[in-house]
Amino acid sequence: MKEINDLTLKLIETLAEPNPSPEQKKLRALIKTALLSDNLLAFANEVRIAFNGLGRVDTDTVKGAIEYARVHNEAQIRSIALPDEELDRLVQQENNRLTEVEIWILGALAHLGLLK
Repeated sequence: MKEINDLTLKLIETLAEPNPSPEQKKLRALIKTALLSDNLLAFANEVRIAFNGLGRVDTDTVKGAIEYARVHNEAQIRSIALPDEELDRLVQQENNRLTEVEIWILGALAHLGLLK
């Protein structure tokens, strides 16, 4: 499934306009959100299994959940009625915040011995 999602994302990015309009950016984020929704489910499932002592959480699963959050939040941000430059700034700010979240999640899971 991961290979299909990766291929689909590459196709979308390849077919996308090099300088997308604000509406194209929003649409692209919505499409990616739909395509990456399984990443969030996989993360929740691995965490549940790990906390039951039956396995560990894969680093790629954490990264997938963060990527889902990135595109989901971007779609939400791009729904706000603001100038495109301000939306781009907010998306970048959110991406920076999610990078910190990723580091904290990976660190916490590693500290608990639940990270592969």
